[in-house]
Amino acid sequence: KFKNVDLTAQVVELTVDPMYKGNFEGYKPSIENVVIKYVNTATMLDSLKTGEVTLIEGLNTGEMINAALDLETGGGYNTTSYLALQYFKLFFQCDWGPQQFIPVRQAVAYLLDREGLVNTIMQGYGSVVDAPISKEYWMYKESEEEMMERLNAYTFNVDKAVELLVSDGWIYDETGNDYVSGIRWKQVTQEEYDRGDPDNRCKKLDDGTILMPLVLTWAAYEGNAATESIDILLAQAKTTEEAGMKIERTTMAGAELLKYLNRSPAPGEQYAQPTYSFLNLSTGLKTIFDQTYRFTLDPDLILNNKNRCFDEELDRLSMEMLIGMDPEDHEGFRKMWVDYNERFNYLLPEIPLYNVELYTIYSDHIQGYEVTPHFTFYDAIVEAWWE
Repeated sequence: KFKNVDLTAQVVELTVDPMYKGNFEGYKPSIENVVIKYVNTATMLDSLKTGEVTLIEGLNTGEMINAALDLETGGGYNTTSYLALQYFKLFFQCDWGPQQFIPVRQAVAYLLDREGLVNTIMQGYGSVVDAPISKEYWMYKESEEEMMERLNAYTFNVDKAVELLVSDGWIYDETGNDYVSGIRWKQVTQEEYDRGDPDNRCKKLDDGTILMPLVLTWAAYEGNAATESIDILLAQAKTTEEAGMKIERTTMAGAELLKYLNRSPAPGEQYAQPTYSFLNLSTGLKTIFDQTYRFTLDPDLILNNKNRCFDEELDRLSMEMLIGMDPEDHEGFRKMWVDYNERFNYLLPEIPLYNVELYTIYSDHIQGYEVTPHFTFYDAIVEAWWE
């Protein structure tokens, strides 16, 4: 239970609740006091070495993991790891701009070398995924071969990206003549234009033709290890420029980015307006794969559909996986889960990037600390003890 909370110092002190009856196996905590505190990412391993902290949870880049393993080798520390129920992604807002067109979202996937991205960031402690999944899920383990057959891996391929863009009509320059170089433009309908042109980039020609440029705006997560790599491999890449696409990056803190992601007017009307084509962030999944209302078409529930991706089939699959499904019908759920991921993989309301292997390092005075994707710090600390 709470013993003390210091919001300024970002410290929470907890102590054993004498009324606690034990967890599902009857364990009661033997570590009487726990202090949870914020530590700077750049110096947190130093905080461990000085004894300021005794356990660091969720190391999620190759550089940090390797440094932790070096500490363990030196003695005095233990590490544990698990494949997280989490994936990193590019999150599209699909109701306006160039990204309202499925081939554009698919072209972005082909232009980003995801294998290069995960190798750069994770250094062997992560793997590319082609849908919103964790490879730790039982249904993935039972469907891995089928998923490989049915899902498009969007392996880095500039020619394929250009082919998609051409087939989707991005074949003009800004004057309406045939595209040769620079930024591609597409002739769009009044309805497609009306869905949003916040920066007034579209052009109306004298004959009434409306042209839209292939310019995507990116809200980039500040301090995120993936941001700089995505910038190099996609936004600033020569191949992206050669494909006729331009990506403009705006870096911001996570709290600000989430306001644009949620598209709610509550924190300010400006956040509800179409502003950024895509954002980069990670998403935590749950033991129960629940996507209910995730892609709802109901205007009264629109804030649940943060991607603003309106597809009847995706909405149906995301709902029927739980609503109306016999809870004992594991095979029926597995099949529908694969169908859902296949539809998601085609529509790409977001581009899944990679799963990560999360590492924890802690003082070897802590014993019995065992975590899994489904049994994390909050559960494991109850069964651990200090020696």
